[in-house]
Amino acid sequence: MQEFFESIRPHIFSSTLPGAAGGLVSFLAGLRVGNYKNNLFGRKCVLEIVGAMLTASFLVSFLSLGFAGHDLKIVLAFAIGVGWAGIIQKIRIS
Repeated sequence: MQEFFESIRPHIFSSTLPGAAGGLVSFLAGLRVGNYKNNLFGRKCVLEIVGAMLTASFLVSFLSLGFAGHDLKIVLAFAIGVGWAGIIQKIRIS
């Protein structure tokens, strides 16, 4: 089991955590602007963070096949996380 965790550690740090951070940043920016009208902040925050984390993890694994740089994967995952949370906010507002 330890071999499994050792094998996924680079993937977690290069795509999953930056995607979650992007979702959190976008959620906090939307909270500051006032996009959330009711008190269900916890559920909305979890949706945006977990969705950004999963989307970034999935898309970075396919989009970064041609890129050799590890830093580019982190930036790409963060951007995907911000984009996911932004799309969710736009859907929620309209």
